[in-house]
Amino acid sequence: MSGPNVHVGFVQRLDRPSRNASTASQNAAGATTVYLNGGGTFHLDPSDPRSATWEDLLDELRQDGSPVYLDVDPRRNVVRELLLPHEWGVSKVGPAAADGTVPVELFPSSARHFVRASNPAFTRIVNELQTARRQGTPVLVTDAMDEPEIIDARAAPPPLGGGWRR
Repeated sequence: MSGPNVHVGFVQRLDRPSRNASTASQNAAGATTVYLNGGGTFHLDPSDPRSATWEDLLDELRQDGSPVYLDVDPRRNVVRELLLPHEWGVSKVGPAAADGTVPVELFPSSARHFVRASNPAFTRIVNELQTARRQGTPVLVTDAMDEPEIIDARAAPPPLGGGWRR
């Protein structure tokens, strides 16, 4: 879900203690440190079996200039979920269904996206999507892992070094 513990941006760099002896002394726990452009420094939990895969994926995203969605445990500053946002155009938002769920048509996606009323950032997400539709600007959308439920949406940042706009 979207909220204060969610960070979306471009990976500026990774410090990999397991692969770089000079940073191992900086991070005694052996965690890889992720630096996002514009601020934000987070760690991968070495005890999380997903961390090795995430480390490789984050490095690919950094090289490609592609964005990442990180849900971070605020107490430990550790990534607890990593998702891949996509840049879309917005062709339609709403109207809301009887349960408060708002359907969203994104292009060029053929999926039936939606925003749940139970999302803590529901109003912000719907407003962001409506603004993008009205202005004809791209929006960066992150869906839930298992369905096209929009859990985060924000104005698409300019590409880094000319990459990523698809």
